[in-house]
Amino acid sequence: MWKNLLWIGSSTAQAEGCVQMKGGICSPKEVIMVSYWRSEQDLKAFFQGEPHRQMIQFVRKHTNSLCLYNEMYHPRQSGKYSHEPQGMAILYP
Repeated sequence: MWKNLLWIGSSTAQAEGCVQMKGGICSPKEVIMVSYWRSEQDLKAFFQGEPHRQMIQFVRKHTNSLCLYNEMYHPRQSGKYSHEPQGMAILYP
């Protein structure tokens, strides 16, 4: 997992429609990555692209190394931020 982490993060962040990608280390065996997308169509296009196909191949070979969650939210407004806007505040000013 660790040797693929930077590639997974950068290929997601560079994908068309990805507005922001954030990552963090939860434990020696767990990281979290959250990506924010301009539209559901951009996210679906990413799912059909080569980087995502390679990620899925990695997950199939190393089933305990990566857990993928895909959640979509359509808020009416973003939250409050103490510094510059992040995540949904970029999409929903």
